[in-house]
Formats: sequence, C-alpha cells, structure tokens
Amino acid sequence: MTGRQTSRQATRQRTHKPSSQRGQVRGRLGNRNRKRNRRHGPINALKRSWRKANWPTRIKMGLIPTVAVVVVVALVAELVRFTNWRAQVRAAEAAQLELTRTYDFNPGNIISDGQFFNGSAMSQAEVQSFLDTQGGSLAAMTFDTSNESGEGLCTDYTGTKGESAATIIDQSARACKVSQSAAA
Repeated sequence: MTGRQTSRQATRQRTHKPSSQRGQVRGRLGNRNRKRNRRHGPINALKRSWRKANWPTRIKMGLIPTVAVVVVVALVAELVRFTNWRAQVRAAEAAQLELTRTYDFNPGNIISDGQFFNGSAMSQAEVQSFLDTQGGSLAAMTFDTSNESGEGLCTDYTGTKGESAATIIDQSARACKVSQSAAA
C-alpha cells in the first residue's frame, strides 16, 4: 500500500505510545475485552435467556420473581404488624402494673380462683335475697327449664316447670362448681 494507509494502520499509529505509557492507556485489545465483558454480564445473560425461552418458560421467569417480591412484602408487613402488637401488649402490661402499684388492684385477678370455684358460696335463699335487694322483675319471675347436659364440664342440670331465677342460678352454680355470686 503506497501512500495510503488503511484504517487499521491509522488506528495503530494513533494508539502507539512509548513503552513507558503502554500499561496506562487501554489500546484496542483492552476495549474489546471491555465490550466482551459487557456482553457476558448478568443482565445480558438474562436478556439472552428471555429471547431463547418459550412462552411457558417466560411465564415462569416473570412469575417466580413476582411471587418472591409478594412474599417478601407480606413478611415485612406481618413483621410490622407483629411489632406494633408487641408494643401494644407492653403498653397494656405497663398500665396494669401501674394500676397494681397505685390502687393495689390487679385487673387480672378480680376474684380469686378459690372464691370463683366455690359452688356453695351462697344458698338459694341468699341468692333470692340478693335479687330482691337489686330490684327489678327478675326476683319475682319463674321459668320453665329443660334438662341440660353438662358436656363433661358440669354435672347434668335437671329442669322443672316454674323455677325461680334464684333456683336456676343456685342449681347452675352448684352443677358447674362456680360461685353463685359469679353466676348472678
């Protein structure tokens, strides 16, 4: 080639550097490696896989990340909800402790277990007297009751016609071994 340079020769002359600068500046080969690395990156691999995939595989490729994102969002939302719930429980416990300290009152222990499960705490006459002092028509009313199964929690209740409210309260409390004051 006389007098005329090819583009390759011109490029070589432009990129030709003294030996002290050769390692500092990328030549043509360095650019080719950079382009090759771009072609083989994860995004390009995903693009190639998408182009080569059939439609069921494409659906899977889109569905799996979508489901994963939905699951992560749901887990985060539930974690936030759980954290808020725990904060509310801690606040309620602190308020209960404050009530106990201030008023010597424990809302978790309104009546002791011994008093609550005392089925003979009051007689039928005492229940009737209590209903009379409270006023209202319940003290004078009578009811027809039926036989009821205790279902393993209480003894069976035997019903009768014309039972007073005091009788029903007393028999129910005795059948379940619960205080009449709790039942009334």
